[in-house]
Amino acid sequence: MNSLLLFLNFFIFSTISDDFTNNAARFFKKNVQKGNVNYASIAQDPKELRFLVKQIEEINYQKLPKSEQKAYLINAYNVLVINEIIRSYPINSPQDVAGFFSAKNSVVFNKKISLDELEKELILPQFQDARLHFALVCGAKGCPKLANFAYQSNTLEQQLNQTTTSNLDDLDFLKIKNGKIELSQIFDWYGTDFKAKNKTIISFINQYRSQKLPENARFSFYEYDWTLNDALLQTEQSLLNLQKFTPSALIPRGRWEYKAFNNFYTQNQFFDENFKRQNEGFRSNYNTFLNQFLFGFKTRYNIGFDLWIKTVRKPFEEKQYQRTAIAGFGPKIKFVPFSKFPKISMQSTLLLPLARDLTGRKSGKPYLSADAALWITQCFWDKPLSRKVLFFSQLSSWVTFGANPNDRYVATPATVFLSYLPNTRTTLYIQNEVWPTWGLKGISSMFVQQGIGAKFQLVPGFIELESSATLFTAGKNGGAGQTLNLGMRIIR
Repeated sequence: MNSLLLFLNFFIFSTISDDFTNNAARFFKKNVQKGNVNYASIAQDPKELRFLVKQIEEINYQKLPKSEQKAYLINAYNVLVINEIIRSYPINSPQDVAGFFSAKNSVVFNKKISLDELEKELILPQFQDARLHFALVCGAKGCPKLANFAYQSNTLEQQLNQTTTSNLDDLDFLKIKNGKIELSQIFDWYGTDFKAKNKTIISFINQYRSQKLPENARFSFYEYDWTLNDALLQTEQSLLNLQKFTPSALIPRGRWEYKAFNNFYTQNQFFDENFKRQNEGFRSNYNTFLNQFLFGFKTRYNIGFDLWIKTVRKPFEEKQYQRTAIAGFGPKIKFVPFSKFPKISMQSTLLLPLARDLTGRKSGKPYLSADAALWITQCFWDKPLSRKVLFFSQLSSWVTFGANPNDRYVATPATVFLSYLPNTRTTLYIQNEVWPTWGLKGISSMFVQQGIGAKFQLVPGFIELESSATLFTAGKNGGAGQTLNLGMRIIR
């Protein structure tokens, strides 16, 4: 009698598991192409995904035979990764979502669990099979390619071998350039799994790869690509160019960025202390030419320098006067302070003046800049609002250190941008900025500027041009002018 009940128990739960596997097989076949997922289609009609997630919540996988558990949990993990992406879609990367892997957003047999826990505390320790690293797909391009089938208990060994071989044969995953071998960071992060049973990483690879590598081959690890494995991104090649290097993004390790930006400001009016616009009686022109360089030093750190050249042209002693000087030169560092929030980055720049008497106090010449060191700290954050619309914000502090008290000030500008990407080469944006400068009695001066701009990739993936214009619409004790700006950016 007990044997009969045990048989019926296994039969019932195996039937339920088979139903899930069949549903998952149809879902993957329909929505996975060449390792990429059609998230847009799933987001438009998520009924199949929701049903699979509901099954994962209810199925008692612990009642399944161990051979079936392994296949079931692989499929469940891949479904739950897709579900987590759909919860926040559209996104450009799993890292756009805070706690994507660590938050307990999934339910497996009535238990809340994170994707990390499902993979690293349940699946990997229980089955101790390094081939699982090629079957469990994290939703990023750097992952092994997602299979367009569901794993079945009766063919699991062949399927795992097939998946492992196909990824190791893929030269986009295992890269060989000029005789140099570059491996995914998966082999670094999970090295002990691949070295189990007295294997080396190379011997593990040769066990499955069609074309064997030399046993003594030396290799390095290339940087993981966290771009979403989105079939639509592959089709449109969207955000796989300079558009993805937003101000909050870091330059990848080993690459560099150079930006030349020319800011031309002109005014013949100013705002008084009562925020009223007054005529100045003459026109003043100020030009700042920024040269900015960044190098991808480490995954979460960029280093570089800035060189600022300033020019002023205005009436002086009954004639037009112009002066130009290097107003600042110095180092900067940009970094991601919190690995769980990759879209938040910080940048700190220290500029030292390389010319004397920039204020003109000693010479009586027109003011160009403060005779002081300038320390700029910026906090960047951006968020995709849709596939073609991006929100960006920046909070900053500008602090000067000068010998003269008049050259010491603190400013705290706040800026927001809303960008629209009509195609992969063009970005259109509007901006709004509030710039208060603080004194002992509160805000000593301030201005508000609003504007529009556009960026265009002259050479896709290499050179980008930018043009913008802003208008100073409100202020106190400051200029009431406008700016015209031109810029160029190169990333290699």
